[in-house]
Amino acid sequence: MPYFKSAGKKQKRRRAKKDPDAPKRPPSSYLLFLSFMRPYVVKEYPQYSSSEVAQHVGAMWRKLDDEKKRPFIEQAENLKEGYARQISQFQAKKARRRGPRRAPSSYFIFMASVRAQIKKDFPHYNLTQISRHIGAMWKRLTPAEKLPFEDAFRKKNTVYMEAKRKWEKETEEIVAGILDSEEDATEDEQELSSAED
Repeated sequence: MPYFKSAGKKQKRRRAKKDPDAPKRPPSSYLLFLSFMRPYVVKEYPQYSSSEVAQHVGAMWRKLDDEKKRPFIEQAENLKEGYARQISQFQAKKARRRGPRRAPSSYFIFMASVRAQIKKDFPHYNLTQISRHIGAMWKRLTPAEKLPFEDAFRKKNTVYMEAKRKWEKETEEIVAGILDSEEDATEDEQELSSAED
């Protein structure tokens, strides 16, 4: 009997699409060493394929003592610190661009209010079964029973709409400021080129 379970069909993991504007991750200390040593190894062993060069450099890295690895480790740490600053600035900027979050619907407010109890009452339920159970409960509610959740949605939606109006106004001001600075720069360039003529 095999020591592993038959997986059957493999499910592909969906990776989140990377934002093309996001800062690029810094290389590790080993990758810095690899890029530093690659030209020397290629020169010394021109017959090596790319994978053989990488294997050779990998063996060199493993044999290096900590003192000789230190410059690459320090460089990697400095790059990592810079990346951490860049990514936090990028995420803050992205959050501002996204604007306020929509108010959850009355159904989602209801779901949040009963989910913990359903998980407690039915510990064997998976996420799909919990969702189905809550959906069935929602459908059985009378309009009067749904009213508190609909009122909660209206209140949250009023707050959201106000925040959205404020965000849109701020965004328009930012865009107007950017467009004005571009127009000023274009006018300056035109003045310079006419002065040179």
